[in-house]
Amino acid sequence: MDPFVVLGVDPDVTPRVARAAWREKARTLHPDVGGSETAMQELNEALRLVLAALAAPSDEQRQQSSASDRTSSVTDETRRETSRQRRTIHWARTSRDVSSFTIDCLPVEAFEALLIAASWLGEVSVDDAPYLLETVMRDPYSCWIRFDIVPEAGASMVSITVATPAGTQPISSEEVRDVFVDSLNQLDWEDIHS
Repeated sequence: MDPFVVLGVDPDVTPRVARAAWREKARTLHPDVGGSETAMQELNEALRLVLAALAAPSDEQRQQSSASDRTSSVTDETRRETSRQRRTIHWARTSRDVSSFTIDCLPVEAFEALLIAASWLGEVSVDDAPYLLETVMRDPYSCWIRFDIVPEAGASMVSITVATPAGTQPISSEEVRDVFVDSLNQLDWEDIHS
């Protein structure tokens, strides 16, 4: 199974386009809308493999980076930027797992609820309301989480992508999903709806 074919994207696709293709296909393949669990699992696995392939540097990029490191002097600002990029790649090159669930409200309310739950469990790193939220969970697991929120017939389908730090035990997206669902169930939804 070629994950690029499953998603219907070219190998030179960007991560954003790959996720958009995943969302589009998930609208028909998700079990909540008449699709099958097997088809959705295959789609999730395809997204994971495509994102992993896109995050891994090519041999040419590694050679260029190595040559550049040897020949150039690096300022403090450049070092800080490189360090930030390495941290990003550090998370991106680890194992990822994708899962989803549905919240019975519009994306704006679903986003607000996830934002509150994320603040209880860790810290928010990307807040692109109402369709994208990234957080670093501190408790009860240590992992990076991306929430993609898609409108679905008056409700919101939330897909979760989970990455764990290199060298740590992988955490399944189902475990993270269950923690967030428990947190969402503890919310006072009347405050969110108003």
